[in-house]
Amino acid sequence: MEEIKVSDALLAEYKAVKLEKEKGATVYGLFSEPIDEIIERLERQLKQFGVNGVN
Repeated sequence: MEEIKVSDALLAEYKAVKLEKEKGATVYGLFSEPIDEIIERLERQLKQFGVNGVN
């Protein structure tokens, strides 16, 4: 089975959330969290994993 890194999963989620924002979404997810807060959280987590260039 292929191993998936946490950083890869976070990056995929980040791209999905950014795409939804581009489509006009203001909330995202099961609990309808503000999309900007989710993006900020994902960016912080990606930086912790050493993934640069997300913005």
